[in-house]
Amino acid sequence: MNTNDLANRLKFLRAKANYTQSYVCSKIHLSRSSYSNYENGLRVPPLDILKLLAEFYDTSLDYLVGMTDCPEKYPFASTEMYLLFATCQDMASPALNEVLSYACYRKQMEKH
Repeated sequence: MNTNDLANRLKFLRAKANYTQSYVCSKIHLSRSSYSNYENGLRVPPLDILKLLAEFYDTSLDYLVGMTDCPEKYPFASTEMYLLFATCQDMASPALNEVLSYACYRKQMEKH
């Protein structure tokens, strides 16, 4: 994990929510100096604090530690869309094309 990436992401999430460091610290029961060290890349928070931060900012640990660039916890419109993606991601092309064709067919049927 790159501490500068983590620091930048923490700053981004806080600014996006229009929170002060003091506000964040009061909500997750953390000293302001510790949080400031995380945002400045001077220290890496332990896993329990990373979990609190991910939950507080409604993002994923993957985003905080740089495994994805998507800050949304669930980048899918619904649970059903996520399940469809998760189910289909390892399918071979012919089967995936069948699912796609069926989805297109169902979408057309809903329009009529």
